[in-house]
Amino acid sequence: STPRRPQTTVPQQALFFMNSPFLVERAKSLAGHPLVTASDEPVARISALYRLVLARSPLENEVATAREFVAASEAGMAGNKLNPWQQFAQLLLLTNEFVYVD
Repeated sequence: STPRRPQTTVPQQALFFMNSPFLVERAKSLAGHPLVTASDEPVARISALYRLVLARSPLENEVATAREFVAASEAGMAGNKLNPWQQFAQLLLLTNEFVYVD
């Protein structure tokens, strides 16, 4: 017998989840949530997304990384289906902290 199931992840699982229409729609909906769109200030939007998705406030380094991500996404937006805030929401939905319960 095995008391715990071994943790396994294959690339196809992650790619399917990342590209699924359901997740893309959830990311769009999340980025358009009133708590997120209530402010144009990036730190406030990042904090709102963290609270909605991960039920916690972001750490300082997470805020800095998120700001860099959004800025880079804005610079390379051509041809992307999602705007930078939708991309960031999708990124949070794909984190291990969201997907797996410890």
